[in-house]
Amino acid sequence: NQDQLALYKSFVRSFYDPIGNIDGDDNLAWAKLVSRAISDHNFFAPARKELKWYKDRKNSENVFLYDFNYFNSFCLNSYTVFDWKPSIHCSELCFLWFYPYEWERALVEGRIRPSDLEVADNLGRAWTNFAKYGNPGWSPMGDDYEYVVLSDTISDMQKDWGENANTIFNEILPAKMHMDLPPFDIDPVMKNQIENQAPVILKMWLAATCPSWKPLTTTELTIFPLISGQATVRPISRQRGSSSQLS
Repeated sequence: NQDQLALYKSFVRSFYDPIGNIDGDDNLAWAKLVSRAISDHNFFAPARKELKWYKDRKNSENVFLYDFNYFNSFCLNSYTVFDWKPSIHCSELCFLWFYPYEWERALVEGRIRPSDLEVADNLGRAWTNFAKYGNPGWSPMGDDYEYVVLSDTISDMQKDWGENANTIFNEILPAKMHMDLPPFDIDPVMKNQIENQAPVILKMWLAATCPSWKPLTTTELTIFPLISGQATVRPISRQRGSSSQLS
């Protein structure tokens, strides 16, 4: 209802602009605040709930987190707001899947930068490593929701992925409004499907074997073999990666 909406807006505004620092006509600042709030509400907060579900079930050593933080300058889903160049939803897909129609056009137009290739290389390595070895190249989230920031470089491990989103949308607002935000209900049909298929999927997963271990080391991404189901990973340096072909 309108009262709940007003309360919601009040808490969100005070959380993201606690001292009322944004002027009424500062359109860019408001755009950033709204973008951050929507991203946290729609993506980070629900994902953080799911991560807590894994953690509560002692499965946090099998989950790997990263933030993609790179402006996509030539693909179709690329937008600027004044001088703000955000990394928007799905903007990493152009680098991950290397869409020919995007890259060929950018090549003809002379818009590809060395850092673009490094981003594509890092994403390709991380996803390929996870598919082949069950480890993208950094430590699992553990109990502190640890993650890396992935762009044309790979950051050191950081803690508390989605912290702000979790605080406002999973803790403050549900407590103040006496309702769960965002809803976390599972469709009964889907729930039944999952419960019926889960044992079969789990059996197939446990029976699967990864390829023979082959050391894979680069300046920006280092993979180690899994030992007793747990990854052993050294800290990752903040260095640029060299472009190389995935096998």
